Amino acid sequence: MAKQMSWKKRLGLGFIGAMGVGMMLVTSSCAVQLGLKKADTDLSGPPIAEPPILSAMFGQSSVEDAQDWPQRRELLKKALIENVYGPYPHGLKGKLVAHNVIDEAFADGRGRLEEYQVQVGENGPKFWIGLAIPNAASKEQPAPMIVAQSFCQNSAALHDERLHDPENGGVCGGGGIMASIIKWVFGEYIEGPPINDVLDRGYAYATIYSTEIAADSETSAYIGIEKIAAETSSENAPVGVLSVWAAGFGWALDVLDQDLRLDANRTVGWGHSRQGKAVLWAAANDARLEAVIAHQSGTGGATLTKSLNGESVKKITDSYPYWFNDRFASYSEREEESPIDQHFLIALAAPRPVFLGNSWNDVWSDPNGAFRAAQGADPAYKLLGKNGLVQTGLQDTDITSGELVFQISKGRHGIRAQDWTDFLSFLDAHFLLSEN
Repeated sequence: MAKQMSWKKRLGLGFIGAMGVGMMLVTSSCAVQLGLKKADTDLSGPPIAEPPILSAMFGQSSVEDAQDWPQRRELLKKALIENVYGPYPHGLKGKLVAHNVIDEAFADGRGRLEEYQVQVGENGPKFWIGLAIPNAASKEQPAPMIVAQSFCQNSAALHDERLHDPENGGVCGGGGIMASIIKWVFGEYIEGPPINDVLDRGYAYATIYSTEIAADSETSAYIGIEKIAAETSSENAPVGVLSVWAAGFGWALDVLDQDLRLDANRTVGWGHSRQGKAVLWAAANDARLEAVIAHQSGTGGATLTKSLNGESVKKITDSYPYWFNDRFASYSEREEESPIDQHFLIALAAPRPVFLGNSWNDVWSDPNGAFRAAQGADPAYKLLGKNGLVQTGLQDTDITSGELVFQISKGRHGIRAQDWTDFLSFLDAHFLLSEN
């Protein structure tokens, strides 16, 4: 079970974290990263999402009707594999290792807290899923489910230290200086959701600490990538950790979909920042995700690569070379030479509901570029008979009418109460839950 970190260690980590944030505040790029600028609302002029999603490209003629979409979809996915993410580890399955009931009266009696342990393949990594299930969920009335990946260990995401965590479980949770700083910078709900609200609205919530699958550090990430590559065929062997994190959603569903209290036909993938990139790539490769919430996914996620308002290709690939394949890094300082853009990624989720979350002061994640990418993906939704993107600009607050939604709230790069209010309203609109 999870071990309580000593107060001395927490204090030490908190001091280190406070110093780290202090150093960020004096760097030249920090005004952008910590939200001292505001997103531009002007959608005139470049960049635009190119090439158009249904146009003739790469030797394939233009798309004329919905019957042409499956072939075009494979072309778009192949282009993203070649130019951004590298191979996706298709063919690997997650297998149940353990199942524990933690609390039968979780969240003041609103539901149950359980956990599953999953083994990837024969010798791949193992990871835990923390699972909160509303009381009303049953075989006869299964609950829709949000499957999330988190920066924070499961005990922090669901506020219960009885959940299993890895030995080096990070600095989330438990109070102290570092936890306070994290929430101040990244918002009240950076660790996990307002779980009482989620359960009250009828949703189950499953959380994965993605570091258990592959760590977000150059040396450790490649260890995780190599473990997965050893379990797959050569053509499906991943080279970037985003593909591994993305596949983690599917490995969780291999186990969760066997739980008859959970509705396998109403499953939402959720991710913030780097996990926002991962969940969009997961949806491109796994149809079991019936809806996607990608919050502030930025460069390599939902914003246009050719938009230079936020994080550049050079900056992201210098900092995180292990996230992508080598070709993506080759577009550093020559983004305009990329033959594709990220509207391809969003379009691969069509016709499923997709929520693109943003914040006004999170210019680093480039809300303007994300809206333009949504505009570029919209023709795929229209082709498939959906409303798609009905909003006319960044300030349009209609987040329930279309299947492709752009949201922008006050704040910086983080998750706040308004974001979760909007997430749940969007899901209610598409999963037909009654208002409570």
